[in-house]
Amino acid sequence: MLFKQSFGETTHMYLIKRRIERAKNIMPSQQLNFAEIALACGFSDQSHMTRLFTRLVGEPPNNWLEWQMAQSDNAGTAHHIFDVSRQDALACLSSSSSARRTQAS
Repeated sequence: MLFKQSFGETTHMYLIKRRIERAKNIMPSQQLNFAEIALACGFSDQSHMTRLFTRLVGEPPNNWLEWQMAQSDNAGTAHHIFDVSRQDALACLSSSSSARRTQAS
């Protein structure tokens, strides 16, 4: 209850929002597909991420990404908002996967 009083939301909703923000940071790099992004951000699968992303953001990840890319093009900025290499993203994915396996044990 103390967490909710301090942050104004449950720990679960706080965690989901952080995962969605992390996914939004990774997506513009286009180094990973949506399934890999979902796992890297702690979602159980792509469907889980898409369902929660749509609920919180108001549109599916692909629509959001297309809009972001169009905004980048219109502003004359680079497509890559965050420079995340595929190797870095996959390292993150493998570390989050091993953390989940450890928690399940």
